[in-house]
Parts: sequence; C-alpha cells; structure tokens
Amino acid sequence: LLAAAADASKHSILKVRAPEGATLTIEKKFTMESSPVIQADSSRSAPLTFPMALTSSTVVPKGGSIEWHVNPSMRPSQHAKEFIDEAWTLTCSKNGKSQSVNITVSRGATASANLSKCTGGAAPVKIDLSTTKTMTTKASGTFDVKMTPVKGAEDTEASMGRFALDKQYHGDLEATARGQMLSGGNPQSGSAGYVAIEIVSGKLNGKDGSFALQHSGTMHQGAQSLVVSVVPDSGTGALAGISGTLEIIIEGKAHSYVLNYSLPDAK
Repeated sequence: LLAAAADASKHSILKVRAPEGATLTIEKKFTMESSPVIQADSSRSAPLTFPMALTSSTVVPKGGSIEWHVNPSMRPSQHAKEFIDEAWTLTCSKNGKSQSVNITVSRGATASANLSKCTGGAAPVKIDLSTTKTMTTKASGTFDVKMTPVKGAEDTEASMGRFALDKQYHGDLEATARGQMLSGGNPQSGSAGYVAIEIVSGKLNGKDGSFALQHSGTMHQGAQSLVVSVVPDSGTGALAGISGTLEIIIEGKAHSYVLNYSLPDAK
C-alpha cells in the first residue's frame, strides 16, 4: 500500500479548473450489506444493510487550477467478483454558490472538469476523459486445471492440504499457469479455506506476457467467498502494469473465467 501511494502512476487524478479560493468536495454514498444473518435455529435472515458516505475536500490554489490525487471512484464488490462502477459527486462552492458534476475515475487514470464558473450559477460542464491512462477490459473463456498433492505435504497437519496447480486457459486468455495451493479446514463439514498463487504465461487479447494471480477463498457452512486478484507489479512483457480481478465460474465439471483488467495505455 505504501509503495502504491508513492507511485503516481497508480493514483486516481482529477484535473479541475475552478475559481481560486473555492472549495472542492468529492462525495459518494452507497450501501454495504452483511452476509445473511444466521439465527439461533440455524436459519438465515436477510443481510443487514449499512449506509456509507465518503467525502473529502480541498481548496483551489492561486491560478484557478488543481491536480487532485484522490481515491478511485470505483470500489471492489463486497461479493469479491468485480469492481462496482461508481462516480464521485464533485462540487465547487464559493460565495454561497455551488455547482456539481458526477465524475468517474479509476485507479491509474486521470479525469478533467471545468468548474471555473461555479460562482455564477449553473453552467455547462465538460468532462474530458481523453487523458485517461487506463481502461478496463473484460476477457473471458474456459480453463482446465490439474491439482497434484505436493510431495511431503503428508507431513503437515491432517486438516491441511498442499497441491501443485497446472492450468490451461483458453479464450481471450490463451496461457498456461503453474502454482501452488494451501488449504485448511474440513470441506466435508461445509467449512474450509484456501490460498494460492499462480503464474500465468501466454497471450491476453493478443498481448504477450505473464502475471501472477493471488487466490483467497473461504467456505462457511456451504456459503462460498473467493477473491482472485492480479498481484501488483507482477506483469511482464506487454502485460507490464496490469491490474484486475478474476472471477471463476464452475458449472458441473466445466470451469470458466471472467478477467476484468486494466493496462497502461502505452501497452
């Protein structure tokens, strides 16, 4: 996190024109949900809801322009499958007058807004996204996986397992992957967990390179949760700078994936 904070290429940046001395505020409201609530009789009630609000403010400096490094407007889904495409509400306020516009900016991207007339009432606002450094792309397809117990894993605790992963990706991602998985718990009881790292090498929508995927999965009384993310700065070749998340879909014996990823525009 500290390394990402120090790397401006990973920041979300708003370039704003506004009257000097005006207050700029970004705000976003959304609702989070808990998992279904388990009652004393083991039944499940509806999830609890939690209204959330994020806000941050700054003052426009002399000259009337500012480059504001902010958090991405999009956020990871609480169900850990993809990013939710949301927007900040950007408001310029001065002398009792204000003007607002919705603006979306992702990690490593830049968006621009002209609020230079916010003290004079409502005015047309143009949002220039032509300077965006990254764009989100979706890749999908199928994959085959072979899991082999690692030699010596029998020396670990009985409730733990260690496996070598050998995968073949097909579709938009034509690649092979090698990795290792460590599992714990008792799947027969409906509760277990696993972590894994795999190194993916091949072509992603025609771009040659490699990257690492990090898995973190849990199962509680049959309810499953899984996060698979691209390891930051793991990309090589034409995939250098890649970021994103992978969704795994299992239907019967068939395995498929959806990879939502971003690459610097130079790639």
